Amino acid sequence: FTGSNSWDESKKNWYPYAHGFSGFKAEIERGWTNALEEGLLGYLLPVEIATKRVMLFKTELHPKNNGPHLPFIKLVQQLVMEVKPELVITTGTAGGVGKNLNCGDVVITDTARLHCKSQYSDYPAIYELSSQNVELKSGAAFNNKYVNYAAANFTRLSLPGLYECFQKLTGRAGYSFLKKNTSVPMLYVKGVNSVPGSQPMDIVSADYLTVDHEYNSEGLQALGIMNDTDDAFAAYAMNSLPASKRPKWLSIRNASEPQVVAPPFPAATSPSKVIDTLKGLAGPIYGVYQYCTTFNSVFACWGIIAGMTT
Repeated sequence: FTGSNSWDESKKNWYPYAHGFSGFKAEIERGWTNALEEGLLGYLLPVEIATKRVMLFKTELHPKNNGPHLPFIKLVQQLVMEVKPELVITTGTAGGVGKNLNCGDVVITDTARLHCKSQYSDYPAIYELSSQNVELKSGAAFNNKYVNYAAANFTRLSLPGLYECFQKLTGRAGYSFLKKNTSVPMLYVKGVNSVPGSQPMDIVSADYLTVDHEYNSEGLQALGIMNDTDDAFAAYAMNSLPASKRPKWLSIRNASEPQVVAPPFPAATSPSKVIDTLKGLAGPIYGVYQYCTTFNSVFACWGIIAGMTT
């Protein structure tokens, strides 16, 4: 939406958001964030798409980075109460789950699952929802007309960049499983054109970096079709609000790495070893593909919002 591939450059034109920061400060632990250093919670930018007013928000808080108090949840709830949105879209990069997603494909869904290792004293329900694999739901309905238009006309624009990404990893040991994008990336919509295969069309959000493995070593394939570290936490935050204050929400995520293919782990391999090994394999893919694949999430977001104007 901003036209710049450098966040450091883009944020000069955004509005710093620090409302109530003093109430968050004690709950924020240092992590991958500028919140404490800069004394802010994120950045806002209002834009318009046809007749719709859209508030973009780039958060400086993340569930897996800022400690056991999960200030991200309170931040989401505060923003919803202040902005009063008709629809909340959480969007960005993710990892594909299952063999049928390739880098650049996008999933649009209104269902999410938490996948957590830790318990959170401020939000005990989170671990319970995670351990029972409970599906969080929104019931968001939308006009698919412009999503279809984006799929037919826009996602093909990412193909040259995706090819360059593939070329950067071609011949690198351990990455022969990467697939060249020979067809136009897909915009998959839950209930309309689901990803082929048995995975539910859910976004799975963990409090650590998860990666789907051909042998399902982290158990993601029964939970969802994309994995990230934010969206289900945002869904939990919104679903915890009073019904009259609760907006509909959608997760729109692009695959910046596919399911990884590697030999099965010996039975005695520790869970931490599995996580670190898969994370180490997926990280370089994400590092190369993240920017180019994000374009297709932007196209999908445009399609959803444009559809709300007709």
